[in-house]
Amino acid sequence: MSPNTSFQRTLTRAGFRPLNSDRYVGLISMKPESKTSLIRRWSAGYLSEVEPELRMILIDHNAEFERTLDLRGIKIPDDVNHPRDLWHVGIVDGILTNIDFTFGDLGLNIIGSVVENINFSSTRFSRVILDQTSLRKCSFSKANLVVNMNDTTSTDCDFSGALFGATRSLKEFGGRRTTFTQCDFSETQFRRVEFRASTFIDCIFEGTRFQGCDMRGATFAGKRPTSSQFNHSCLMPTLEAT
Repeated sequence: MSPNTSFQRTLTRAGFRPLNSDRYVGLISMKPESKTSLIRRWSAGYLSEVEPELRMILIDHNAEFERTLDLRGIKIPDDVNHPRDLWHVGIVDGILTNIDFTFGDLGLNIIGSVVENINFSSTRFSRVILDQTSLRKCSFSKANLVVNMNDTTSTDCDFSGALFGATRSLKEFGGRRTTFTQCDFSETQFRRVEFRASTFIDCIFEGTRFQGCDMRGATFAGKRPTSSQFNHSCLMPTLEAT
């Protein structure tokens, strides 16, 4: 389902321009703005400008935008406490495409959904359930990921410079039976998370570090990290050729 005509006019007036990128075709190149200014605008009336689109995301759970929607700097649920019907947020069996959440702070559970061409760069995920979801061509570069990703698939996603981190104890966050295909984990850090029985296929692991993680039963096909990239407290995966 494509957005209706009024939503298209709203996005066009905002001046969104397509990215010159083969990898993230749906993302856009927006006017550079500071993190502070992007966050402050949500308390200065920006919510009312994107309220119809937020309803598509948070209530309809079906938001396939033709051009990228600018939600940079949003904090969910705090920034959507008004109107009242957006208080309790979560997306189940939804479709999200072409949204920019850069510098966001998300407490938004996404379950059983398709998420494609979404920019989560430098976004904080605060104890988010991200289970049974298909992530396609999304950027999580430099994101802080406190997430559960059980039975989720990630294809052609950028996790470079990201931090997968549990808040306290091992096994609290991460994922089981998670599949990553052709994803970039350059300089990514995995700290005290589990990815048990997970699969990594042709992913990039330059400078990746695993610290205190439970990786039992995880397998790597094609490119794989070396044993030196796992510290002594890790429960080790299978690193042999597959």
